[in-house]
Amino acid sequence: MPGIAPNLTPAVLGTSYSVTGGPGHTSTSSLTPEGGEASGLDGAQSGPWWIEEQRATITYFRAPIFSDKTTTMRSYNFSLSGSQPGDNNIVSGSVSRTDLYWKCEMETKGFWSDDLYTTSSNIVLQKFEVIPVTTDINGNTYGSLSAGCFGPQGQVVTTQAYHSRTPYASQTSYVSASVGYNYAPYDSRTFDRYEASSTPPHATQEDAFGQYMYFFNRNTPHWNAWPMDTYLWEGGQPHGIKTGRLGPGQVQYGSYDSTLERSTYVPQWIDSVCGFMNSGFNLYNHAYAIDAPFSVYHDDFGKHKLGELYVRGKALPNYSTNRHDFT
Repeated sequence: MPGIAPNLTPAVLGTSYSVTGGPGHTSTSSLTPEGGEASGLDGAQSGPWWIEEQRATITYFRAPIFSDKTTTMRSYNFSLSGSQPGDNNIVSGSVSRTDLYWKCEMETKGFWSDDLYTTSSNIVLQKFEVIPVTTDINGNTYGSLSAGCFGPQGQVVTTQAYHSRTPYASQTSYVSASVGYNYAPYDSRTFDRYEASSTPPHATQEDAFGQYMYFFNRNTPHWNAWPMDTYLWEGGQPHGIKTGRLGPGQVQYGSYDSTLERSTYVPQWIDSVCGFMNSGFNLYNHAYAIDAPFSVYHDDFGKHKLGELYVRGKALPNYSTNRHDFT
């Protein structure tokens, strides 16, 4: 599983579960289930057809947010319920809450086909499965995980991609793919109007993924608001994490407790994350960042240097959460 700590073994995987408890958004009243390609000429319909498909994968981890500054800078000194000092480092403060951070990989495409089918149209809605991990990145456990839990970390995968086929009507073919994170490492140069460079100050999103030391000291909770800042004290330079969108139900106050997770949030959260990717606001990927002088990009120069999906044209407006099926 990409993004999940490499030292984890299958023994710590929780039981995967299909995502249910929500709506099947798209009405299928005018479309028939997939009839398959025609094996012969009898009953075959030739098209041409317009076909659209979409899929998404979300890899996530939960990070502890401490109420006070800490003097350690190493991820292995933290857990989701407190601190675990090591290497003579001293950790102070307590966990005020845990937040869910994530990476979403998404693809949409539309194309025409002249294959033969047995039906005049069809639709297959998109389905998901959650694969939770019972341990955090340091191997700490927090009780058993029931269906409906995200756990300390894990992945949401598309088990059935959305697929629709209708008569072709001169639509323009497209293939779009994007990867977005709900956080972005930065330093003081990122928002310096006289510094155009987008060079990663300390780490890229993938470097910081699952590493608690980048996230531990954000004191103000937020809900889909303009990002808050976290500072790291390393080498005398202020580094930090600019945090974007978390999704509903994924701020848990106090130490992490799996029994407090609610299965009703799972389909809502998946819809929210995929909807965020649809717009691209406050989602980032340094791979999309560019050198952005203030004189050219004005008030958006920081967003370009962080690689925000919206300003960099990497949002996926063709992706629709109305194609999800949680029935």
